[in-house]
Amino acid sequence: MAETYKKLFHLLIDQGIQTSELTEKAGFSPNILTRLDVTSMCQ
Repeated sequence: MAETYKKLFHLLIDQGIQTSELTEKAGFSPNILTRLDVTSMCQ
């Protein structure tokens, strides 16, 4: 079963949080978010 992260990206937009802020606060690299975004776009 494929997982999507569309809800995460919509939540970020609704909350007014930029992806760079999320990576800083969560403590992971920007590459992780890029992979999640590309994965959600492919499915």
